[in-house]
Amino acid sequence: MGLIVALFLVALCSLAPGLAWADSDWYETAAPVSESEMTELQKQVEQTSAAYDEATAAVEALQVQIDENQKTLTQVRRELDAQKDDSAAAMRLMYKMRRNGYGLVDLLVNAEDIGTFIDNWEYLDSIERHNYNLIEHYSQLKATYEETEAELSRQKAEADQRQKDAADALSAAEAAREEAQNRAAKAAQEEASKLAGAGVIDNSVDWSVGRDAFVETWTQRIDAYLAGTPMAGTGRAFAEAAWQYGVDPRWSPAITNTESSNGVHIPGGYNAWGWTDGKGGYRTFSSWEDGARQHVAYLARSYGYTITVSHAQKYCPPNYEWWYSNTLANMQKI
Repeated sequence: MGLIVALFLVALCSLAPGLAWADSDWYETAAPVSESEMTELQKQVEQTSAAYDEATAAVEALQVQIDENQKTLTQVRRELDAQKDDSAAAMRLMYKMRRNGYGLVDLLVNAEDIGTFIDNWEYLDSIERHNYNLIEHYSQLKATYEETEAELSRQKAEADQRQKDAADALSAAEAAREEAQNRAAKAAQEEASKLAGAGVIDNSVDWSVGRDAFVETWTQRIDAYLAGTPMAGTGRAFAEAAWQYGVDPRWSPAITNTESSNGVHIPGGYNAWGWTDGKGGYRTFSSWEDGARQHVAYLARSYGYTITVSHAQKYCPPNYEWWYSNTLANMQKI
């Protein structure tokens, strides 16, 4: 009997936004972005995070160019080392030729005939031109090497600065996120006192550990919570979306229990959240993961960081006290 009542309440909660408020589209316009400080802070966090992503992408692109320049630099260095020996030999030969006086007069005096003179002159001239070319080539290689090395150093300095800017942006985003989340968690605790015995949501989510550690931790915890249900194995989608949008990672998974017993009773289309389309029907998704990401983004956009009594009243006005208590109890299990 208890199960039947619970399922009736879930159905009532799911249907109410799509029916009673269909004309005003209440479900889609509740808590607009500009009406909440928490949502405004979240918007700032997303913008800062986007700036960090752009800076990181720029650094990665620049690093590709640096790597290409390094390849060029290495090739020039090899050619330069080889050419240095050839150039030195050419300079020594030219020095000997000039020191020994191989000039035009000597060629004329020593030539047996005009044909021999011309042959000797062309031969010595070709040697000298060859030696000059070797020296000039060395000079050009050296200039190319120095220019490439200078450009590489400039680009490396630029990459380092962009990386620092990206790190600063990330720190600012995390600081803004943590401040917003702490305020929201405190507000949630204060609001919870409106419902006697409903309990309060603790602020045990650690956002200071960095994205990778955060995602790994909450993937494991959500997977453990959803094990044995139709939504098993979707923890990473929830965790990644929670980090991206700055939402309590327990909130959306817990709503799936309240609304559909973790995906058991759904209207179709992987919709485990009782999420209506504002037209009397239900939203559909391509997978549990798709639904998880979209729902977490929706919570960030239309509600804020975590569950509160006010949020329960908006999400399920017909029986918000039960909805709040049940969702909160499941959040505490994750």
